[in-house]
Parts: sequence; structure tokens; C-alpha cells
Amino acid sequence: MVNNILSVVNHWTEFCDSFRLDYLDAEYCDFEMEKPLPTCEHSAVMACGQDPATYKCTKRCGLEMKCCSKSCIAPCNECQSKNSPRFDEKTLRTQHRTHACEGSLHCGHRCQEHCSEDHHHTVKCTLTCRQSCVHARCHRPCSTLCAPCQEPCGW
Repeated sequence: MVNNILSVVNHWTEFCDSFRLDYLDAEYCDFEMEKPLPTCEHSAVMACGQDPATYKCTKRCGLEMKCCSKSCIAPCNECQSKNSPRFDEKTLRTQHRTHACEGSLHCGHRCQEHCSEDHHHTVKCTLTCRQSCVHARCHRPCSTLCAPCQEPCGW
């Protein structure tokens, strides 16, 4: 009797496994694994059954931006969306997210205009003036001339 039960169980297991092999497209593997991404040089951890072509890369782009030679800190998929994908090749990321120039201005503040290849630092700094003394503080934009302090200052 025990042998008959084992025989039925073994037969059922063989049938079940072969049934699954016949319908693999209906099975989804959710085992987590690292896969290379086809549109960039990165890889990502995803379910075994997930197609890497459908994954949006969230790693830092990291490529050098032409406008300022800084490393791009935007997510890779954001830069990919700004560039034309090439058939069966990795997307060449030459366009990146807009970012502030942050170059030093003559007043000591950082340039807040959008960085671009043809960008020249502005002379109009819109940040609050840093001119102050013990008697007064200028509250005008930095690029606007300040009225000098009317009291004698120690400096």
C-alpha cells in the first residue's frame, strides 16, 4: 500500500513538473537577482522574471556634462528620457537635467542661472546683499548699489 502511494505521488510530481515546463510562459519567477540593463552601463536588482528592458534605471547618471564638466547627479532614466534611444544599443546620454551653474560671481555668491554650454555668468546677482556693519544692513539685491553707512564704522 505504501509503495502504491509513493508511486502515485512520484507520478503526480513528474506530471506537475512536466506540466509547468510545458507552460513556462505562465510562470513568473520572483527570485531577486542582479541583471545588466540594456539601455545603460548599469545593472539593477529585480525579479528573475522581469524584463530588464522595462526597468527604469534609478542609479546616478554619473556622466560628465558638457556645459560645466561636472558629473551628472540626476537619475539615469531621467537623462535617458532627454536623449533619443538608439536601436539595440545603449542610449547615448549627452543631454542632462537642467541645473544651476553655481560658478563664483564677483560678489562671492554662486551663479543661480541654468548652466549651458554657451552660459556666461550674469552680473545681476538676485540674492540679498551681504553688505552690513554694526549700524545697518543692506536688504537690496546684491547687484544693486548700496547706500553707504551714514555712521562712522570701525573698519
